[in-house]
Amino acid sequence: MNKNISPITFIDRLVKKNELGQSFKLTEDQREILRLAFTFDENGRLPWDTIIYSCVKKSGKTTINGAVTLA
Repeated sequence: MNKNISPITFIDRLVKKNELGQSFKLTEDQREILRLAFTFDENGRLPWDTIIYSCVKKSGKTTINGAVTLA
């Protein structure tokens, strides 16, 4: 992952539609989860080695996974 651009910034700038072609925008809860999970410390490490992201069906998991992977 590029430490210079956060997944949130990447998604806001580049992800406009989900895998079904529908409009996509992160919710405030999703932003907070991504911020906590992908903030590097002073040693350049992320807070966790493994992240499990779980939520209800049709809430954007596939789109978020793809965007974070690309970021």
